[in-house]
Amino acid sequence: MSFETSETYDLAGTTAQAGPATTKGNQVMLRWALVFAVLALVAGLLGFIGLQGDFAYIAKILLFVFLVLFVISLIFGRGAPAV
Repeated sequence: MSFETSETYDLAGTTAQAGPATTKGNQVMLRWALVFAVLALVAGLLGFIGLQGDFAYIAKILLFVFLVLFVISLIFGRGAPAV
């Protein structure tokens, strides 16, 4: 798995890596939310109504937590790099 990085330039004109565009923890949480959403759809198609509800509930919780952490990371950002 690779992350896209963006280059930044300091006052001297040299390039420095700014880091990954997304954090790995947020990406993993979003992936699990999508996995549980797909499992809920499959369970619903196969007639497992109780299991579908459980998977959908877990997917909603993970998606909500992801969105909250994403908004917090947008507000506070990564901060200034250490010199």
